[in-house]
Amino acid sequence: MKNKYVFTAVLLAMILFVGSVLTMAYVRAEQKKEQAKDEDLLVVTSFYPMYVAAENVIGDVEGVTLENLSEPQTGCLHDYQLTAADMKLLSKADVFIVNGGGIESFLSDVAESYPDLKIVQACDGIDLLESAEGTGESHNDLSSNTDADSEEHLHENEDAHVENDDHSEDTDGHTETAAHSEETDVHTDINTGTDAHSDEADLHVDSDSHNEDADHDDHDHSEHSHGDENAHVWMNLADYQIQVQNICNGLSEADSAHAEQYAKNAQTYQGKVQELQQEAAELASQIASQPVVIFHEAYEYIVQEYGLQLAGEMNLDEERQVSAGEVADILHSIEDNHVSVVLAEELYGTDMGEMVAKQSGVKVVYLDTLTRGDYSADSYLEGMRSNIEQLKEAFQ
Repeated sequence: MKNKYVFTAVLLAMILFVGSVLTMAYVRAEQKKEQAKDEDLLVVTSFYPMYVAAENVIGDVEGVTLENLSEPQTGCLHDYQLTAADMKLLSKADVFIVNGGGIESFLSDVAESYPDLKIVQACDGIDLLESAEGTGESHNDLSSNTDADSEEHLHENEDAHVENDDHSEDTDGHTETAAHSEETDVHTDINTGTDAHSDEADLHVDSDSHNEDADHDDHDHSEHSHGDENAHVWMNLADYQIQVQNICNGLSEADSAHAEQYAKNAQTYQGKVQELQQEAAELASQIASQPVVIFHEAYEYIVQEYGLQLAGEMNLDEERQVSAGEVADILHSIEDNHVSVVLAEELYGTDMGEMVAKQSGVKVVYLDTLTRGDYSADSYLEGMRSNIEQLKEAFQ
């Protein structure tokens, strides 16, 4: 009996000893991991499209940690407020990759707080489009990019020019069509927000009362503007390749030991984007000059890429309600310019698109703005390919 107790005690002692040894080994291993991680080049991106681009440039380069500042479903950062966790992350970062052009409204605060932080602005060297909403105008002609531009990875955006809206000065000569029917009043409930912003805006559109005074009194396009420039350049395939190159250059400067790998990875990724650009160019040759209306300023770069004519623009946002005057403008633009396709973003709901489609007979196409999704290296390529296919179908 005594031997049994001795055996049990010895066994327990051995178990405790082995357990303590394993615990110490685990702790040491974790400490080494943390130490190695601290020694890594910490690259932080501002939001989703920058993360995907950086992920492809970094590839399998060792000693680099890539983290995204915002959640992958955040979308554009126009009104994003930095959190304490964001500031802590940036305090440790070696490189901060941003889109630039005003997308990150907090960028000046970051630069002031961390003067030694290397900030790479991916839109450097790209001619940004003038924001149609920023000018308060609704009709722009955005010329498309050519294959010759993309071969040199240089993209020149032609200045957006304003076309006069003939119906704004002559309301008496306006002819009613199916877009407005024979009724003088169109009463529609519109929800332009997400589930989190589901308040409905009750819109009452009087098709006979559209004139300059009502137009300007009823709404102000500029109140939704994110500035005079439109920096959603990743929506243009040629511009996106320049962004990839800028990211590659920035990483190579910060980590010269891996510059060759960064360059190789960037070239491979740009090659994939160029394949999509060829598909887009082929489609552009078929649909160029077609008039469209857009419900997000990011699609101005789609208009540019495919040589479309921008007949009207209305930016939807979960933070605002659309006025009756804006809806009236869009319906008149669709009618006057013989628009058959509207480009919209599904994030802010489909009520507006459904209403406009019902009133005017247009086809509403919900394109991906490529600002949210899974952290997949091919997500940009997949999203843009889906956009190309939807445009093909829409203009058939």
